Amino acid sequence: MPVSAYNPSKEIKDRTRTVMARFQRAAETHEKPYREFNDTSLTVRMDTDQKLFNNWREAKSDDPDEEWHSRAVRPIVRNRTISIAAHLSGQLLTPAFRAQNDRQQEDKEASTVIRYLVEWANDQAEYVRTFLYAVIAALVNPASIIHTEYAAH
Repeated sequence: MPVSAYNPSKEIKDRTRTVMARFQRAAETHEKPYREFNDTSLTVRMDTDQKLFNNWREAKSDDPDEEWHSRAVRPIVRNRTISIAAHLSGQLLTPAFRAQNDRQQEDKEASTVIRYLVEWANDQAEYVRTFLYAVIAALVNPASIIHTEYAAH
């Protein structure tokens, strides 16, 4: 097999080494058992929680002594998760705005304008859906990350 002519610089080799070390650390973090997760790993906990949320059932047993057992799953975990997500989203999704003028008096017109601008920006970015998915992910998975920003053009 011919040898590649690619010969990266020292900076590229160092950067590659750093990236590979971080990937290795991330893999170890995912597979390490944590006391907070009943001595299971992050990925096992995430898999378990997602199965509970999606009402997952084990396959029917081929053992005649076991096949009579019910495999019904009550959607208690899913319903409670959705209830928590609804309450949290309803409280946090759109903040209340209270504008003041130069004399520290409430400016209701400015408050209304700001509220409309934020609602318009949220509609343009489909923020409501993103926020709800992030809340459900935070309730179902060990971690959830969401980033939003506003930039004037």
